[in-house]
Amino acid sequence: MSKLPEDAKDKSIYTALLLAQKGQYDEATRHIQLAREQMQGSLISYISEPYSRGYRQVFRSQMMTELEEAITYKTVAHDEQKAVIVKMWRQRFLHGKRDVGMWLKLLRLHSIAVRPLHDIDEWIKFINSSRSAGQMTIARNAIFQLLQDEANYYREILNGELGAVTPQLLSQAKNYASLKALAIEQQEQFSPMRQIAITGNVSMVESASAAWERRLNRIGQDGKPDALNNVSLDNAICLTRLPSMVYMYVKYKWTTNECREAFQMMEMFIETFSKRIGFDLNNAKAYNAKAITANRLSHAGEESRTAYCLSRLYNKRAEWLTQVQQETSFLAQKAHERAKWKSSDPARLNQVNYKSALSSKRRGRRSSVARLNNVHSNRKARATDATSASISSSESDDQVNPDFEFLYRQHGDRIGEAILESYRAATVLDNKWYKAWHSLALHNYFEAKKYAKNARVTNQVIKRYVVPAIHGFSRAIMLFKEDTTLQDTLRLLTVWFSYSSHESVVQAVI
Repeated sequence: MSKLPEDAKDKSIYTALLLAQKGQYDEATRHIQLAREQMQGSLISYISEPYSRGYRQVFRSQMMTELEEAITYKTVAHDEQKAVIVKMWRQRFLHGKRDVGMWLKLLRLHSIAVRPLHDIDEWIKFINSSRSAGQMTIARNAIFQLLQDEANYYREILNGELGAVTPQLLSQAKNYASLKALAIEQQEQFSPMRQIAITGNVSMVESASAAWERRLNRIGQDGKPDALNNVSLDNAICLTRLPSMVYMYVKYKWTTNECREAFQMMEMFIETFSKRIGFDLNNAKAYNAKAITANRLSHAGEESRTAYCLSRLYNKRAEWLTQVQQETSFLAQKAHERAKWKSSDPARLNQVNYKSALSSKRRGRRSSVARLNNVHSNRKARATDATSASISSSESDDQVNPDFEFLYRQHGDRIGEAILESYRAATVLDNKWYKAWHSLALHNYFEAKKYAKNARVTNQVIKRYVVPAIHGFSRAIMLFKEDTTLQDTLRLLTVWFSYSSHESVVQAVI
């Protein structure tokens, strides 16, 4: 701070932040008032400016107010007043402008009073927004900060630094410490090595092992990852007790093109969480889901939080498998069309090459009259050459993602069934979630359209896809709180009118 000039407009704010972190609250309050006095003239002038410019000045004023509230939080002894402050922060955070940089400043400011682990919903929203905006470095650093805060929290519990805690929390801290010690002792790192080894491809295993060793060597002495390394994050996420952290992290890994590792990590945690709450995918209807009465996961019980996040994992599993199926099938279809085009006229490409070579040989000996007579044929040859070049180029570009190809081969012919049962599981685990019912209905709707296109709509298709689509759309329309369910309503009417000749469809609508 000493290197900043005295008249710097943000020096007082930064000084107040540093003083608040050190616990010097009186001095921090004095610098906040000084920053307000410095900003007063510029804030008035920005009122007539465009929204984007004026908003930043308003945001600076909000930061000063929330810094004062953070000081109040640290100095008051009443829990009710602290809860009011945290509630105000969350409301402002959700209704403010979705700017990654601004959100990060607010979260860092809130961490003066509330540790990130106790404000995890806002941190996860911030990480998801950073991932959607392509700010992967910011997202990764925020994930690391959350995991580090969780480890410090359990360490403080075991050391008795937080005073009296509940027996359940103490048991979680002991379990976390034992798992961490076991991971360090056995040097267990999460990787797809075990699944790769199943294939029996020795060269692939050796190559992946070498790459994994190179990643391990990039970890520093303090265990913190560098800008290109996710190994320590993979290890730490396997120790976390928070299902919402797992769900957020697998989406992050999928976005960073580590699709195979993300999917395998998801499968591992789906199995772990299912055992934790007693959910069986093969007998999903027997599970008695407990409704999450609170809007926030932090206010729900452990089993409800696990079921909530498990439903999201199953829904995301279905979405990823659908993406794998669509991309693999689309590229396979394009390859089949190219092969069909070549086989329909095998001499076509040879004829194109012959004309091109002959044209180049005789170019110097042709008379002007001959050149004029062959203008049209040369144009046709160049057009055919361009077509052939574009086809060969498309052949090299239309390569299946290796991770997608691996996942497609892993599921084989059951990939469609896996998608359907994942959507069903999501609706069972959280039967009041609009997106789960909407996704299930939409999947069944498009599957029924495939059969209708080929004029093969049998009673089995009606029972398997059409009736569940009607139930799904009806449930989604009832659950959605806003008046924007027009598409679901139109699709429901389309299914009803298209298959109204079947008695089961009429009964489902009624």
